[in-house]
Amino acid sequence: MGYDQITDEGLNRISQSLGQLKTLNAIILDFSFCDNLTDECLKQLGSDLKGLPNLQRITLALGCENITNEGTKNLKESLKEYPSLKYVSLYP
Repeated sequence: MGYDQITDEGLNRISQSLGQLKTLNAIILDFSFCDNLTDECLKQLGSDLKGLPNLQRITLALGCENITNEGTKNLKESLKEYPSLKYVSLYP
């Protein structure tokens, strides 16, 4: 599957799966050029990762045509609720 074929539904499935990995402490995802992704998938990602008590580091490359500054801002706001999170890096 090419980058350009990943949709919000696909990322939602990935984030739901990641949300089940309770010992996960770092996430690095590169969705550059995934133009089918929208702000909606970032809402789901922020929600799904809340159950990860050991998550300390998130790095996301979001060079997606349909992800806006507002979507990125909303994700950052939801990540503030993660007590164990020490490092967040979001790239456009």
